[in-house]
Amino acid sequence: FSFSELSEIPQVQLLIVAVAHQEFKNMDLDKILAKVKPGGVILDVKSVLPKDEILARGFVIWRL
Repeated sequence: FSFSELSEIPQVQLLIVAVAHQEFKNMDLDKILAKVKPGGVILDVKSVLPKDEILARGFVIWRL
């Protein structure tokens, strides 16, 4: 098993952020959203991403 770099991941309909690592908190939101197809869903299990900004860009976000 190995992890992929963000740049190697194709665009997806659903992106799951399941951990609250500092790397996700510090990552440029544009880089994250570029990996999600327009109108796609972000599942932010730990609520580390800016909900209002994601919604304003036309994505669906689900958080715990």
